[in-house]
Amino acid sequence: FAPLMMPGVDHLPHTQNLKEMAFSKGQPTWGSHLAEELERIIALHDASTIAAVIVEPMQGSAGVIVPPVGYLNRLREICDKHGILLIFDEVICGFGRMGAWFGAQAFGVTPDLITFAKCVNNGTVPMGGVIAKQGIYDTFMQGPEHLVEFFHGYTYSGHPLAVAAANARLDVLHEENVQERMGEQAKRDRHPQYRLFRRGGNVTDRGPARHARAARVRARAEKRHAVPLHRRHHRNGAASDQHAGGSRAHDRSVARCDQGRGVMLSENSAFLLVIPAEAGIQRLCF
Repeated sequence: FAPLMMPGVDHLPHTQNLKEMAFSKGQPTWGSHLAEELERIIALHDASTIAAVIVEPMQGSAGVIVPPVGYLNRLREICDKHGILLIFDEVICGFGRMGAWFGAQAFGVTPDLITFAKCVNNGTVPMGGVIAKQGIYDTFMQGPEHLVEFFHGYTYSGHPLAVAAANARLDVLHEENVQERMGEQAKRDRHPQYRLFRRGGNVTDRGPARHARAARVRARAEKRHAVPLHRRHHRNGAASDQHAGGSRAHDRSVARCDQGRGVMLSENSAFLLVIPAEAGIQRLCF
């Protein structure tokens, strides 16, 4: 895929190595040395030609991959040494998912820029933004008087509907102490029944990543409260999926929820999640 990618971009080695990291608990202790590859890239191209290093504090769609202990810290040190900006992509990590407001806080490493989206307004209306260090902000804000401070923008930038949704979302995060609750939940998720099982016999505990379980783990306790909304039919040896959104199984589940047992329903893709009230969850964010 290299020809399809942006030119002038080098890639650091992937930090995931199941041979070395299998059965790790929390952040793997192996892998911080992989950050040294950045020094090689800098020596190859010269620091003056490198604008920034961009990483996710915790890789989301790549597989909910937690960084090795010291990896992000070493990237920060190398960037400081050579005067290179460090940018954290927190589109997935940001706004409470890591048990802190941002992955930067969860891992104790401060980048120069943070990009965010998704959880800032629960994805109800498309919105994204950038958080900058004071020095970078001042560079844009203290230009010539006759110029716009930060000349940018697209047709739908700064849409008031997206901003209103973000303000409401942030109020909820504060009022319900979401980031603190996520941190506490992460500690509970280290119980063996919530461990993350991978095919091939490899087991990795993603302790710092609260949403790892929501994204990838199918714990036995969760399965008992999930009703499939797809039925698989076999005709002449061929298998096919058929949506069962209006099925009797779906209707029976809804009927049971009307019996005053204190549950919350959430229809998510192929499953109807039935969540007991004692779980203490008031909202689900997908």
